[in-house]
Amino acid sequence: MALVAGHLIIVGRGRLLADTTVADLTRQFGGESVKVASADPARLREVLAGPGVEITGRAGSEELLVAGLSPRTIGLAADRCGIALFELTPKTVSLEEAFMDLTKDDVEYHGSTALATRGSAAIEQTGRAA
Repeated sequence: MALVAGHLIIVGRGRLLADTTVADLTRQFGGESVKVASADPARLREVLAGPGVEITGRAGSEELLVAGLSPRTIGLAADRCGIALFELTPKTVSLEEAFMDLTKDDVEYHGSTALATRGSAAIEQTGRAA
């Protein structure tokens, strides 16, 4: 759908949830970010910090997820400061991921495996269906 749709209208439970383009919807629900692995993630975080930039990562990990800067900008900033990069991978949210996030609270039916699991346990315990 992302390859052929120019404009999206998404309705859930009779309400208009979105009237937008594919690019705008995916940007709204995660947009584009860059996975960065660095020899000095703490220092790189300081170098990249600024308005419109969001940086997340686990303490003790070499990896950061950077939103708001292009891979080129990140690479050049790291090079200027002498910070070695091991990975610089652009990440984008798919249309499916954005759609599922947008509609998660506006669907009438949810699939569930918990009920099926409990039902199987009841059959196993009693030897017959409840």
